[in-house]
Amino acid sequence: MKRLNILSLAITLMVCSCGPTLQKQNNVAETAPEKQYKFQVLYPQPTDATQFNRDYARHLVLLDSLMGYSQQGKPYYITKMNQEVFGNLAPYYQMFTMAFETREELEATINSKEMEVAGKDALRISSGGAPIVLIGRDE
Repeated sequence: MKRLNILSLAITLMVCSCGPTLQKQNNVAETAPEKQYKFQVLYPQPTDATQFNRDYARHLVLLDSLMGYSQQGKPYYITKMNQEVFGNLAPYYQMFTMAFETREELEATINSKEMEVAGKDALRISSGGAPIVLIGRDE
């Protein structure tokens, strides 16, 4: 139970740390426009990390080509997890995060045929078990 609580806290801190950035302009702090809806995929520890990394690089090329993302226009980022958390092997290897300004934009993207193909490929390469999909909103 203690390990689960620590893991929940760590995931909460990761998600909450994605808040807006502040800019100082004319002595007034302004909140930058934020993308508050998140689509995240947690990949469990793979059976072979080297193979997963190769497969994942190809998976991103597939995603980019399906969705029409350019090198400069990728609306996602990858978080590589620490391999050890409080002396234990971390349950997750890495996390994919894509942010959206509206719920409708998020839903249109994740329900697209292109994302269906990318999702099937994500399942194929996730050798440590099925990835965990999280959909949420910053509060």
